[in-house]
Amino acid sequence: MDRDTNSESLRARQREIRDEEANLLLTPEPDGRSTRVELVVCARSVSRCWIVSQRIRIGAAVVRMDGIGGVGTDESERHKGYASRVLDAAMRRMLAGDAALTMLYGIPDFYRRFGYVPAGPEHFVRLSSADCALPSGWTSRPLRTADLPTVHSIYEAETSRAVGPAVRTAACYALRQLRAAAESPSASDGDVCRVVLDPDGDLGGYVWRGNGFWATEILERETPDSLIISEALAISAPAADAVLAVCRQWAHEVAARTGRPVTSALISAPHDGRMAAAARRTDAELVRRYVRCGGSMARILDLP
Repeated sequence: MDRDTNSESLRARQREIRDEEANLLLTPEPDGRSTRVELVVCARSVSRCWIVSQRIRIGAAVVRMDGIGGVGTDESERHKGYASRVLDAAMRRMLAGDAALTMLYGIPDFYRRFGYVPAGPEHFVRLSSADCALPSGWTSRPLRTADLPTVHSIYEAETSRAVGPAVRTAACYALRQLRAAAESPSASDGDVCRVVLDPDGDLGGYVWRGNGFWATEILERETPDSLIISEALAISAPAADAVLAVCRQWAHEVAARTGRPVTSALISAPHDGRMAAAARRTDAELVRRYVRCGGSMARILDLP
């Protein structure tokens, strides 16, 4: 037997040993809505993802959706098919459940093999950075804990007929992140969420950078000359004008404070909503981005 045959036999035996010593574990998380799916080899977790039970709005309908997040394999264990085994196990769990579809924000050329396809174009509003003034009488400040109920009510009202937004609960990641931002507004790179107040001092909208979200981090890497705004919502046209002014100011501040060439604020926003309507009255670009594979992806689970 030649050396190459010996080497291939050894690799095959090593794969058999790894398979014998590998276990797929599905563990409910303490938050009551997430399940950790992980591959354990020789008593060590080497690859994992999380299934996050959610509900999303599609117009007037509320649909059960299982989100996939935190997909990762230890660097020393990559290129062994471990992530595929984890995703296969996650898919089996989701197919046995009650969700109608599953969604994720993924890298190109990996998730298609599991049935995921792009969910549609991503919509953005791009504003040039400028130290512009807010509309007369309007002010802005960092988010406070007392603002959270109003911020949540604005989110609920502005997304009640939209396509794709999550129905948020007290335990969801987004509200936990907002709560943390309100309790410690300077815990990261400056405050991460700002609210706008009308001339009477009432909260009319907010701007949230959304630090920590995978989609936000991807955009930050892809567009380093932009300040990424994950969420910007307002309850009226005047409030929307104030929110856009805050986005421009914020981008200008980040450029001045860090020395980064931040030339714009890039807001994730549908083009049929209030923020896009306000942007059309200013110097702005409405961007619709398509990708061949990757980005926001979905797969139907509940087929007749």
